[in-house]
Parts: sequence; structure tokens; C-alpha cells
Amino acid sequence: MKPSRETLIEVGKALFGPHWPTPLADALNVAPRAVERWANGSRPIPETIWPEIADLCRVRGAALQRWAKQLTSEEAPNDEHDSAQS
Repeated sequence: MKPSRETLIEVGKALFGPHWPTPLADALNVAPRAVERWANGSRPIPETIWPEIADLCRVRGAALQRWAKQLTSEEAPNDEHDSAQS
């Protein structure tokens, strides 16, 4: 399967939320306008971008896995706000 502009949009939103084009552009070290053009179909998405986006997904996924592990372990640190109310 060849990634599409729909893939770019979905992955961008998953990585950076609803205002994803600028943070994705920053992460890829490209102009925000380039990402906007790829997303709206006015410019083709360079094939070299997909491995970089895949790396961003892996890094974000690993970070989320670490957070999930911390949040479910007995040694998870309490939020300072929560401990102040105790």
C-alpha cells in the first residue's frame, strides 16, 4: 500500500492533534506550507518523507508505552497537585 494524503492527515492528527501541519513541518524540518500543500493535494508528497514520519510514529509510540507503564505501576509518581490535596 502506498501512503496517501489521507494517510498523511490521519498520522499528522494522531501525532500532533488537530493543528498538526506546523508541528509536523517542524519535526520534518520543512516549511509548514509544504505540509499544507501535501495535505491538500496541490503538491505530491516526497517518498523520502514517509520513513521520517514512520520514525516519528515509533518515537511517539515508545514514549506513550513508557507513560502507560509508569501510570500502571505501583511506583508511579503522584501528581504534585493530587498529593497536596491529600
